[in-house]
This record gives sequence, C-alpha cells and structure tokens, in this order.
Amino acid sequence: MSLIVFGVHLLYAAAAVRIATGARIVVWLATAAAGVAYLLDALPTGARLVDSSVLVPFMFGELVLLGWLFVISRRSTSS
Repeated sequence: MSLIVFGVHLLYAAAAVRIATGARIVVWLATAAAGVAYLLDALPTGARLVDSSVLVPFMFGELVLLGWLFVISRRSTSS
C-alpha cells in the first residue's frame, strides 16, 4: 500500500514541478517515471507486467528530483 501512495505522490510532484516552474523535461520525466515504476512494483506478483529488477533504474528518478531541488535551493539562497 505504501508503494502506491509514494508512486502517486511522485506523479503529483512531477505535475507540480512541471506546472509551477516549467522545469526541464528531464526532471519532469524522471520523476514521473519513478512514480510509475513504484506503482508497477506495487502490483501483486501475478499481475506484474515486468520484473522488479527492471524497474530499479527508473526508481532513481527521485534522485534526479532531489538533485534538481538542491540546485534550485542553492540558486535562490545565493541571490
């Protein structure tokens, strides 16, 4: 259940980042891909479309969001 909540949270975060800041497509797509990967990983074992090991690289999309947020925060505090 927690993976579903976190996946939906990442999809909302991706939409909010894209709308609010016009962020680069890499940040938006990486965050959305991570959200979808968590949602797919939350499916029961018999209903999974792909193996969990295939989804792991997509889950690193949240690290892209984290890095982007650090860069943006550094810019806003140094100005």
